[in-house]
Amino acid sequence: SNRLKSKAKTEKDQDAVQPTVINDVLIRQYFLRYNSDNFIFDQDDTPIWKLHHLQLSYKNIIEINNLQGMDRLKKLQLDNNLIVRIENLDHLVNLEWLDLSFNLIQKIENLGSLTKLTDLSLFSNQVSRLEGLENLTL
Repeated sequence: SNRLKSKAKTEKDQDAVQPTVINDVLIRQYFLRYNSDNFIFDQDDTPIWKLHHLQLSYKNIIEINNLQGMDRLKKLQLDNNLIVRIENLDHLVNLEWLDLSFNLIQKIENLGSLTKLTDLSLFSNQVSRLEGLENLTL
C-alpha cells in the first residue's frame, strides 16, 4: 500500500514539472475553477469562450499559443512559467493587463497590436534591452 502511494506521488510530481503548452484542458480547468459566469452559449447551444480574464500561472507553459477566439480577454496572467518568447498575442486587441513575470523571456517583442495594454509585468525575466514598447500606452 505504501509502495502504491509512493509511486502515485512520484508520477504526480513528474506530471507537475513536465513542460506544457496552453491547451483546451488548461483553459477548461481554469474556467471550471474560477469563471463559471464567463461561459456563454449561443442560440444553437454551441459553447463560445467569452473570457475576460485567464490565469495560467505555475503551469510550466513553454510557449504562448492556442488563444485564438479569445479576443475579449482583458487580463492574461502567464506568470511563473517557462515562456521564452512573447508571441501569438496579436489578436488579443482588448488586452489591458499582461503578466509575464517569472519566465525566461529575453526580448520584448510582438506587442505592437496591443494598443489597449496599460499594465505589463516582465519582472524576473532575462530581458537585456528595453525595446518594442513604442505603441504601448503603459
